[in-house]
Amino acid sequence: MRKWRIMNLFMETASVIRDLSIVLATAGIVAIAFSFLRLPVMLGYIFSGLVIGPNISNGIVIQNEATIRQLSELGVIFLMFYIGLEFDLRKLRSLMGPSLLSVVLQSICMCFLGLFIAPLLGWSGLNGFFLGGLLAISSTMITIPILRDSNALQSNYAQWTIGILILEDIVAILLLVVLAGVAVTGRFAWDDVVQVTFFVGIFVVMVFFIGRLLAPWMVRVLDKIGKVDILTIAVIGFVLGIGQLAQQFSLALGAFLAGSILSQTLLAEKIEAVTEPFRNVFSAVFFVTVGMLIQPNLLIAYWKIILLLTALVVIGKIVTCWLGLFLSGQQSKTAFLASVSKAQIGEFSFVIATLGQSFGVTDSGLMAVAVGVSLGTITVVTLLTPFADPIFESFAKRTPKAMQLWGAHYHKFLEILQIRLTKWSLLKLIYKPLGQILVYFFLLNGIVWLASFFTRTISASPICTGHTLAMKSTLWVVAAVISLPFLTGVICNINVILMIFTEFAFPATSVLMRGRVRNWLHSMVLIVAILSFGLIFLSAAAAHLPSGIALTFLLLLTLCLAFIFWKSFIRLNSRIEYLFLKSFSTQTINEELQRRQKALEHLASRRPWDVSTATLHIPKHSFAVGKRILDLDLRKQTGATIIGIARNRYIHYEPSPETPLFPDDKLIVLGDKKQIECAEAFLSQEAEQAAPEGSYSFDFAQVCLSVNSPLKNETLAGARIRQQFGVNVVGIQRGPERITTLRPEFILKANDVLLVVGSTHALKAFQESNG
Repeated sequence: MRKWRIMNLFMETASVIRDLSIVLATAGIVAIAFSFLRLPVMLGYIFSGLVIGPNISNGIVIQNEATIRQLSELGVIFLMFYIGLEFDLRKLRSLMGPSLLSVVLQSICMCFLGLFIAPLLGWSGLNGFFLGGLLAISSTMITIPILRDSNALQSNYAQWTIGILILEDIVAILLLVVLAGVAVTGRFAWDDVVQVTFFVGIFVVMVFFIGRLLAPWMVRVLDKIGKVDILTIAVIGFVLGIGQLAQQFSLALGAFLAGSILSQTLLAEKIEAVTEPFRNVFSAVFFVTVGMLIQPNLLIAYWKIILLLTALVVIGKIVTCWLGLFLSGQQSKTAFLASVSKAQIGEFSFVIATLGQSFGVTDSGLMAVAVGVSLGTITVVTLLTPFADPIFESFAKRTPKAMQLWGAHYHKFLEILQIRLTKWSLLKLIYKPLGQILVYFFLLNGIVWLASFFTRTISASPICTGHTLAMKSTLWVVAAVISLPFLTGVICNINVILMIFTEFAFPATSVLMRGRVRNWLHSMVLIVAILSFGLIFLSAAAAHLPSGIALTFLLLLTLCLAFIFWKSFIRLNSRIEYLFLKSFSTQTINEELQRRQKALEHLASRRPWDVSTATLHIPKHSFAVGKRILDLDLRKQTGATIIGIARNRYIHYEPSPETPLFPDDKLIVLGDKKQIECAEAFLSQEAEQAAPEGSYSFDFAQVCLSVNSPLKNETLAGARIRQQFGVNVVGIQRGPERITTLRPEFILKANDVLLVVGSTHALKAFQESNG
C-alpha cells in the first residue's frame, strides 16, 4: 500500500511538472510571436492560456488546472511586491493632490458605468460592483511600456501618469479587500467597509512601521554576507511571510507592504534584480491561467457590449483624468497627454475578475468581458498615443474662446489661492503633528489588538493552564509599557497643535496671552483635547480591551508609569522617530547625489549647452542710447542676456538693471547663435558685431537645484537671483527639455539644472546655497 502511495505521489509530481512546462513553453512561443507583431506580451500570455485551456482543448492538455491556478497566485504576489518596491512616498506626496482628484473622479465614473451596464446584461448588482472595480484600474504593465516606446517616460506629463497609476494600485488593493468582503457577505454594507478599512489601516501602519525599523538591520546583514543566493531566499521568504500575515485581508496587500518596506534601502535595486525572474515567470503563469478561464463562446456572445465598454472606458478615463488634473491646476495639454496613455485596463482587472470567480459570486461572462475590454482598450490606446499631440491641438482649435478664457482665469485664481495658502503657515505647521497623531492612533490600536490576540491564544492553550491569569496580566502590562512612548508622542503633538492655534488665534498683546491666564487656558484646553483623544481611542479599541476592574487597573497603571517616567518615554519616542526617518534618509541622499551627478555629467559630455558670448557695440545713433538696461528688455525681445558692459577701459560685470547705456558701450551678451543675431539686429540694423575687448573674467556653471533649495517653486522674477547672488541664469534643463528663452514667470523646480554665468566667487556662493 505504501508503495502505491509513493507511486501516486511521483505521478502527481510528474503531472504538475508536465503541466507547468506546457504552460511556460506555450507562453514563451506565443510571447515571441506577439513581440514580433508589436502587441502587448500580456495579451500573448492570455491567448496561450485560451489555446491550452479546457474550453478549447477539453482538458486534454492541462491535467492539474487547480495546481496551476495556485501557482499563478505567486504571479500576483511578485507583481505587487514589484509595485511596492517601486513605491516612493516622496514622489507620491508631490503628486498626491492632482493625482488623487483624477483617481477619485475616474473611479466614481467607472463604478457607475459598471452598475449601469450590469442590469443590461441581466447581471446582479454585485456583478456590477465587480465590473465597475475592474474597469476603474488601469494597467501599469501596459502604460509604462507605452510611455517608454514613445520616449516620454521622463516627460512632465508622464510623471502625472505614474502618480495616478501609483494611487490606482493602492485603490486596487483596497478594492480587493472590500470586494472580498462583499463576496463573502453577498452585499455592500458601508459599516463593513469602514470596519475593514479601519483594520486594514491598523495592519498597514503596524507592519510598515515595524518593518521600516527592522529593514536597515536586515539589509546591513544581507549586504555584509554578500551572497546573491542568500539574499534571494531571504527576500522571497520575507515577501511570502508578510503575505501570509495579510491573508485575512489580501495576499496582494501583504506583498505590496513587503515591497514598500524594502524600497529606498541600499539593496533595493539588487533585490529588484534577483526577484525579477520570479516575477516574470509567475506573472506569465497568472496571465495564462486567466486565458484558461475564458470561454470563447462568451466573447462572441458579448461582442457588442465589449465594443461599447471599450469606447466608454477610453473616453471616460481620458475625460475624468484630464478633468481632475485640469481642476487641480495643471495645463490642459499636460493633463490630456497624461490621461491618454492610461485609458485602458489590464492585470488588476483580471485579478478582480478572478477573485469574483473564485468566490463563485460573479457571472461566468465577467472574465470574458474583462479580457475583451482589455484587448480593445489596449489596442485603441496604443494607436492613440502617438497622435495625442495633434488630437489635442485639434480639440484646442475647436474649443470656444469663452471656455479657454474661463480656463485661464480659473488657473490664475488657483495660483493666487496657492500663494495665499503658502503665506498662511498654520496648515504647514499643524500638518506634521496631525499626521503623527493619526499614525500613533493606528499603532496604539494595533498594540491592543496584538495583546488581545495573544491573551486569547493563552486562554485556548492547554500548556498555560493554571497560569492563565498571571500570563494575561503580564501581557497587558507589557502592552501598556510598549504603548507609553506613543501615548506621550500623542500628548506632545496635541500640545504643539494647541500652541500653534493659540499663537494664531490671539495676538501677543491680548490679555489672554499673558501670565497665568494663558497657562490656565492652555492647560484646560489641553486636558479636554487629551480626554477627547482617549475617548475616541477607547471606543475604537473597546472590543479588544479587558473589561471592568482589569481595565481600570490597566488605565491607572498606564497613567502612573507615564507620570513617573515621562521624560524617559519622550526620549524613547524621539529615538524611535529618528530610527524610522533614518531608514529613508540613506537611500534618499545617495539617490539625490547620483541623480545630480549623472545629470551634470550627461550635460557636460553628451549635450553641451549651445550658448556663447559676444560683444555687441552700441552705435552713437542707436535707439538704446540713454535707456536703462531694464527699459531695453533685451532678454524678452531677443532671448539674449546682458552679462557685462565694457565702457572706456573698464568692464562692469553683472550690471544693475538701472544702469543707463551710453554711445560706444560694448554689451557682453550671452545666448545661442540665433539669439545673438536677434540682439544685434535689435540694437541696430547697421551695427556689426564688435571684436571683444580683452579677456572677461567670468565663467559658466551648471547647478542642479536640490530638493532643499530655497529657490524651489519660486519664479525667476521672485527668486531675485541676480540681486541676491550676482549671477545670471541663461538656460534651464528640465529632464530632456532645454529652455534658453526664459520668462520672469517661469517656475523653478527641484532637480532643474541651471546654466548660470558670473564671476568665480559669485558662482561658488550660488552653488553652495542651492546645489
